[in-house]
Amino acid sequence: MTSSVSTIQIGSGGLQRGLINFPMSLANAAGTGVGKAVVAVSYGVDRAEAFNRQGGKFHVAVQGSQAGKTLNEIHVVDSVDRALVMSDDDQWQELLSLAANPEVRFINHNTAETGFKLDGEDHDAAANWSRAKGAPVTFPAKLLHLLRKRFESDAGGLRIFSLELREKQADELLTIVLDLAEQWGWSKEFLTFLKTQCTFHNTLVDRIVPAERPENHGELTFEDELLTGVEPYALFGVESDGAEPVYYDHGSVEYVEDISRLFLRKFRILNGSHTASVCWQIANGRPHTYVRESMEDSTFVDWLTTMIHEDIVPLVLGRTDGAEQFAQDVLDRFRNPFSQQTWAMIERDHSTKVADRLGPIFLENESMHGRKPAHLVDIVPGELLAG
Repeated sequence: MTSSVSTIQIGSGGLQRGLINFPMSLANAAGTGVGKAVVAVSYGVDRAEAFNRQGGKFHVAVQGSQAGKTLNEIHVVDSVDRALVMSDDDQWQELLSLAANPEVRFINHNTAETGFKLDGEDHDAAANWSRAKGAPVTFPAKLLHLLRKRFESDAGGLRIFSLELREKQADELLTIVLDLAEQWGWSKEFLTFLKTQCTFHNTLVDRIVPAERPENHGELTFEDELLTGVEPYALFGVESDGAEPVYYDHGSVEYVEDISRLFLRKFRILNGSHTASVCWQIANGRPHTYVRESMEDSTFVDWLTTMIHEDIVPLVLGRTDGAEQFAQDVLDRFRNPFSQQTWAMIERDHSTKVADRLGPIFLENESMHGRKPAHLVDIVPGELLAG
């Protein structure tokens, strides 16, 4: 089992705990891991303190349906070494020192939706790089300072994994940090370092991590402020040059040359079936409140299963991998008996979702098969498809 710190993790939310730290812990135990992470937070002082009080450990409750079986398991995660608060000047300096450590090889990050935005105050920090003690304001500026420290240490490049919930997020981030470094007048050698020695990986992250603290779980081994609930399904898709692991090796991680193939699969089958199901609920008088409740209604289940396999899966065959298995996984995820997900939650921004998710399904059925999707045409309002 590897215990040294290899990763700077910017962010401490449930998705990173349940989709990154948990499988990383399992990989370490199996001998296919990469060591531990130091978690860095901008404002979550309470969570950072909880990590440190608990020695970096926390529990994960895996609750849901998988291959027709109900799972309810408790695991202790020990892949976090400690947590640092970047708004604390001393802890920011500690994080900079960590970035210069040659044993550290990876950064993963998950920022808020506005996390890539910039702030004019960052220019002051850049101008006073050699004297500044505190962290810059925005995430891209913080990352750029960490990478400059790495460059100055001559410890080699880093792999950066972007976990934000949008496509090609690492490409976007690389463009931002390159532009920022140029605006600040940092050296051409540093820009070359960013382009040639650091690798920015686009990813797809897919695991439901409920905001609520899990209930009806197994016994905890210690009092845990960071208890995290997750569904059994997990996918951390990483875009890289091939199928060989460039981070830790675990069954939940898929290394692919083109991440858009995984996005297509998720967007068409999972997101498409979510929005289509809302249309079914509306067309049938909203008979169910909870998603899990719907899966006890054979009329709905028969419609959903047939719709996915006849109206959606044929559209992605040859354009992605594992579509049939993913479709079965989606049905299992709908079936989760622990889920508190309601149709009202999924219905938010429904008009936009119909246009974005179901519009392409209608167009592709017509262009590829010469027909409208048979199980959607009578329940999806035509005026919503146009956006």
